Amino acid sequence: MVQILDGRKISKEIAQELKEKISSLPFKPRLDIVQVGKDYATSLYVGIKKKVGEDIGVEVVVHEFDYSIETKDLIEEINKIEKASNGILVQLPLPDHIDTKRVLDRVDIRLDVDGLNSATLEKLRRNESDATPSATALGVITLLKRSGIELNGKSACVIGNSIEVGQPLSAMFKNEGCDVTVCDINTPNTKELSMEADIVTVAVGKVEIVTKEWVKEGAIVVDIGINRVGDRIVGDVKYEEVKEIASFITPVPGGVGPMTVVSLFSNLVKLSSANE
Repeated sequence: MVQILDGRKISKEIAQELKEKISSLPFKPRLDIVQVGKDYATSLYVGIKKKVGEDIGVEVVVHEFDYSIETKDLIEEINKIEKASNGILVQLPLPDHIDTKRVLDRVDIRLDVDGLNSATLEKLRRNESDATPSATALGVITLLKRSGIELNGKSACVIGNSIEVGQPLSAMFKNEGCDVTVCDINTPNTKELSMEADIVTVAVGKVEIVTKEWVKEGAIVVDIGINRVGDRIVGDVKYEEVKEIASFITPVPGGVGPMTVVSLFSNLVKLSSANE
């Protein structure tokens, strides 16, 4: 019988642990969120992070910039913000006219709570102890471990190779002793590679693209996709049919999403404690 990987439940447990840890610190950690534009989805996600942070004792400061801001000006603003911050999060996606990589690489790695600076990713690939993983990747690994899943020796197929999710997640799986295959929807044999894996993670932004034909019996399936279909939120996995053959599966919503948010604050506490 399939077991549901309950990100809501586990994220609440971690939030309580962080709240207790933060209350014992001699300072109040501060997270600065950089938001460009005010579209509904961006504002919603920023609001969720702000609420979670404040609930556990973090000072959360949101810096809103006009959609038309240029790359160099945004970098200058981040330079100013860094002086009083314990951690900086650039809310993605940024507008198309902004050089996202250049902006992310400008965030000081000592403040990079989302682990998206290229230098941070390289430290993660080298399995350095002070590397800060992306919040989503950390959320996935933590969810699996806290659910009692042994990672060492398993094969993992990471579908989606983005800098935000796929690349750091594949590095973390390797660091945990997994045999990792990375592919995306344009890889010719993605379905076949997925069918062979003990763990399948999906983050490609394609509605229910992964069906039961992509998954072997007893596989662990982690759906990182978030897609709006009418008034519903669905993932990249066809949940109802895949859960019939998986051993573990994440729901959407309620799986990886809450873990990503709480992992931001795990990273913040780690970084701010190290830098004080």
